[in-house]
Amino acid sequence: RPLRGYRLHEQLTTTERGTVFRATQPGLERDVAIEVVGEDLADDAAFVRSFELEGQALARLGHANVVPVYDCWREPGGAYLVRGLLTGGSLADPDVRYRLGAEGLARVRDQVRSALDVAHHAGLVHGPIEPVDVQLDDHGTAYLANFHIGGGDATATEDDRSCDRLFDALVGPSIDTVPPAPARIGNPYRGLAAFRETDVDLFFGRDRLVHETLDMLGDHDAAVVVGP
Repeated sequence: RPLRGYRLHEQLTTTERGTVFRATQPGLERDVAIEVVGEDLADDAAFVRSFELEGQALARLGHANVVPVYDCWREPGGAYLVRGLLTGGSLADPDVRYRLGAEGLARVRDQVRSALDVAHHAGLVHGPIEPVDVQLDDHGTAYLANFHIGGGDATATEDDRSCDRLFDALVGPSIDTVPPAPARIGNPYRGLAAFRETDVDLFFGRDRLVHETLDMLGDHDAAVVVGP
């Protein structure tokens, strides 16, 4: 059906706020995705105040890894967000994750982090990041989608933690989120090797044994230390 000239086609998915359809943009005749926000939320006063402002800010973002927003508007009984349509799948698809592999997922993680950094700098937060929110184009470039504009109490810090939780579950923690390993303590034992006076420092904490061994070496040509 027509909607401000947009022709709606099949349903693509559902979100917490409504339903996403494939649509054709008038004039340009290109495929786009339109999120149709449900009536209950669209007529909520708090949602109305923030939806258009945040939608416009998201449209101005223009980041390479944020799904582009082309249009947004609200009217009694509905709110609408028009964005780019990506056809490379999302991280919710096991086949997509398999094709990316560990190296590709690590690259996607960096792209999502970059998108979040720019969004946060512009005063926008995403909200909980789910696998379906990380979408890909046909070349494997990742885009962050489904910003929870018009509501929610998420913070930039919670966005970052949500991103880390998602990718930690998929590929394990990145090197900058792993706590440093405790310093390794060298083995004080030399094993079955000739004991020399210069080895004294390696037998730390065993002063009595060291001195007895050195005395023994003074009386014998060789000595063997056995045991811990």
